[in-house]
Amino acid sequence: MTYKREDCASPGAERGIRDWAENYSTMPALSDFWRTFRTQNPVMDIPFRTQTGVGMLPAVLSPENGVGFQPNFAQQNGKRKIAKYKYKQRRLRATVKNTTANGSPNYCDASETPVYLEAEQEVTRDNYKQFLIPYEDVRNYEEGFQKVLQDEIAANINAILEEVNGTLITLYEASRGAFLGGSTTAKSYQGFSNLATYTINHALEQGIYDDFRDLQYRGQKIMVGDKLANAYFRRLMYGAANTERGQINNEQLMRDFRFFDDTMLDSELATTNNIFAWMPGSFQLLEWFRNVGEFRMVKDTVVKDTIRLNIGGTTMGFDITMTENFCQDETSGLNVTIRKEWDVWSFPADIFAAGDPLNGTNGMLAFKITGA
Repeated sequence: MTYKREDCASPGAERGIRDWAENYSTMPALSDFWRTFRTQNPVMDIPFRTQTGVGMLPAVLSPENGVGFQPNFAQQNGKRKIAKYKYKQRRLRATVKNTTANGSPNYCDASETPVYLEAEQEVTRDNYKQFLIPYEDVRNYEEGFQKVLQDEIAANINAILEEVNGTLITLYEASRGAFLGGSTTAKSYQGFSNLATYTINHALEQGIYDDFRDLQYRGQKIMVGDKLANAYFRRLMYGAANTERGQINNEQLMRDFRFFDDTMLDSELATTNNIFAWMPGSFQLLEWFRNVGEFRMVKDTVVKDTIRLNIGGTTMGFDITMTENFCQDETSGLNVTIRKEWDVWSFPADIFAAGDPLNGTNGMLAFKITGA
């Protein structure tokens, strides 16, 4: 079929993937279009109007959380979906000997212990979105095909982000560990002495700090909360910001807590006023990619590649597959599939040995904030 230039709805439509030349034989290849698109969009942003207020996912991806465990997928070559990792248990004071009670050390009689404990974890979660961009639709708008594709990717990726974020909340709730002493029930602390005026009560702040101190951790905590928790930490941070003492308090607060607001947290848990808090590195995202290495393909009629998306100051990757659809003139266009294969990793159950006071804990806790 031949398309005339005057058939275009506007001059801007000519900036599309196809130039809208006299016939399909002179149109640029999909591979050329994709290379240009990737060059112009090395990392994509989701416009605010199409973005859901997720907080759990940015928290897990944040640089502050990116310490400790680093998965090994054989350099992400698109093959085995199994991450291997190694870890060590800390040694206890009871294992230390002294020359008075035990005599001089026998250098040939040391007990054998493994250098590392090792384990594997397979990536099992697989989410995807498929959509068609009809060439006829592109003719109706001033935007070129690259802008249309960018907007469609952003809108559809947001649906995947919602799914991943909601599942992260569920997985955290299922895998979080105990407080010191063995209780796994979320602790409640008062956040406001007067909710009508948002008057702060520091019981919440101090309670969370003390609970992590019980776990022998005094560093920055990664925290995710919904509406009331967000109000608390904003008030805590900005309430005294105009005074010198307030600035000092704010700096200390940022060292103690890294807070992320999540509009899905309470609805996913079907309860209100929830807060998740964990040691950095104790709860992490595993990402596996399909269209990498020898499985990456950029050809004239099919593209199998990856894209990266900016999420809260860090990036997250997705597989993307595109093929041209010429089934009918009315529905000819670009078939796009965006896919995310992932899982989560948390401290193994035996991260602390039997007899260790922290046995049964994994650095992941849950709290409730009360208004009065």
